[in-house]
Amino acid sequence: MDGEYPAHDLIRLECFLREHRPWAAAYLAQAHLLRGFRQFQEGRWALKKAEVILGHPHSCLKEAEGQIYFDAERHGLAQRFFQKALQLNPRDPSPRLWMSRSLRHQGKLEEAEKWLRSLRGRVDAPDEQVALEWGYLFRAREQWALARRWLRRAGEDGERGLQDLEEFRGVTRCANEELMSREAGPATTLAAARRLERLEPAWGAAYSNQALALAELNRLPEAMKQVRRWRQLMGDHPAGPRLQAMVLHTAGRFERAARLWLKLAVDSTDTEPWIYAGSCLARMGRLEEAEQCHRRATQCTGCPDEGMFNLALVLRAQGRYGESLECARRTLEMDDDWDGPPVRNLILDLERTLTFLAAH
Repeated sequence: MDGEYPAHDLIRLECFLREHRPWAAAYLAQAHLLRGFRQFQEGRWALKKAEVILGHPHSCLKEAEGQIYFDAERHGLAQRFFQKALQLNPRDPSPRLWMSRSLRHQGKLEEAEKWLRSLRGRVDAPDEQVALEWGYLFRAREQWALARRWLRRAGEDGERGLQDLEEFRGVTRCANEELMSREAGPATTLAAARRLERLEPAWGAAYSNQALALAELNRLPEAMKQVRRWRQLMGDHPAGPRLQAMVLHTAGRFERAARLWLKLAVDSTDTEPWIYAGSCLARMGRLEEAEQCHRRATQCTGCPDEGMFNLALVLRAQGRYGESLECARRTLEMDDDWDGPPVRNLILDLERTLTFLAAH
């Protein structure tokens, strides 16, 4: 299993588990694949089967369950399982790294740093992953030089963050209009928006862009403060609720964001709120609700092709491979711009999966 064709990997593994004696490692692999499809309950069942086979708890299984809760935005439970993993194997660096990551996502930067510091001197620590987490932590604190140093050590995973910090240096040369519409990483967006605020304090983009950048940097309270500043400037503008929903979405607060997007979608014929609501629901593992949102998006104006692609992904996650393949092909028919790796790899994964199922 190489991860490029996850549905094909999953059904091959399920076939293996039916035809061979119970094997804990295979159930752990199944749990990771199910987690990728946001089938969280099924992933936890796979981990419980693995534990029954072993006859005792194992740190890898507890960490994997913590990762499931992390993805579901249930950080309290996630951290409880990372702690259990550490109790079973105190020398394992991986749960410490996940603890730090979970705390950073919640905006608890000081606590996140303590867990990162606990990894120092551990020769078995995954160096590039630790470096990446340090880089993100220092970037969230606007300690740009330290962030740059650690992101360089993170290898390929740090390249996107490094590019953001390099573009950040060019903000002072941007014209006002470019500052308003600058599309970049959070460090660059934040610097551009702050400069725009100094030059044109009556422009709403100065505050909305700061809000989105701060949300991406895991600083949600400060982001919401910028949303309030935007609203004070813009008054009862219809874009206000969308900005708040997008900020919550960007910060990973999917439950709250989904409620706002669904409220916006009720009176909308635009694809945007339906697609974003579906995205939030899918991230939380609520796949049937996500499916309904993306089906509505395919009937709206705007980007129905994007709704169709997302519908294909949600159907694949539910194991409805034939329906997913039909939607993926329809995405290509709706807009040639989708003729690239994301859709092509999805189609190939589904075709391989269906061929395998037909043969078994």
